[in-house]
Amino acid sequence: MNSDLEEYLMNGDFEQAFHIAQTISYDELEKQMLYLAYENESIAIYTFINSLLIELESWKLHGIAYKLLTSSLSFMEGAYISAAYHARKAIEITSYQEIGPLEDLLFLYTESLELISQPEALRLAKDILKLDEHHKLAKQVIGKLSNRK
Repeated sequence: MNSDLEEYLMNGDFEQAFHIAQTISYDELEKQMLYLAYENESIAIYTFINSLLIELESWKLHGIAYKLLTSSLSFMEGAYISAAYHARKAIEITSYQEIGPLEDLLFLYTESLELISQPEALRLAKDILKLDEHHKLAKQVIGKLSNRK
């Protein structure tokens, strides 16, 4: 864990944190952001990811924001609503060609959060199956929704 990164973030020095973030992989950045958000329970971590999104918007950064809001910061009012926004932006950026963001948004349906409609959940599940015909969750959602008709 990069203690300098934590210090910069907790002091609001996003410019210095940005320089560190540019030297590590997305996977490492995600790991560190999730850890720091969990340890500090601070919205500053999410704000930092949003500052990166302004400069370097990517589906992976939207994915990090989504994960922060559905795990470490999920206790915050509106976290899942904001997470749905990030999942949708990631799907838009990837033109429905990455399973991760599709799964993220579908998760918000399977958790009964009522953040996406049944028709949207069905479309997401079908889009996932186009990319992975053996995807268990997508098949479960389609089976569940087909039985409701």
